[in-house]
Amino acid sequence: MINAPVERRSMQRDWLGHILQTLVILVMIFAGIGVPFAYWASGVTEKVASLSIKGDRADHDISELRQTQTLITNQLFEVNKVMTRIDTQLEGIKDGLRPKR
Repeated sequence: MINAPVERRSMQRDWLGHILQTLVILVMIFAGIGVPFAYWASGVTEKVASLSIKGDRADHDISELRQTQTLITNQLFEVNKVMTRIDTQLEGIKDGLRPKR
């Protein structure tokens, strides 16, 4: 009977040891997976942020290009009107210079 409490304590120590070993193994596994996962997640976050910045820049560039295109179109329209006026005036001058028969 004297051995029963000692045996019980050793069995409790064994279970405690197994639980501690299991916890250590789980921590090692999570650390082994967690560190690379955290590094990967950091890289993904950085990539998403850079893509967002590039998207904003692209939107800004597209807006500037549209403004430039509108400005050039308006200038070409004005040049076309002036050229039409010049053409009309040249036709009038040609008609005035032709000999009358």
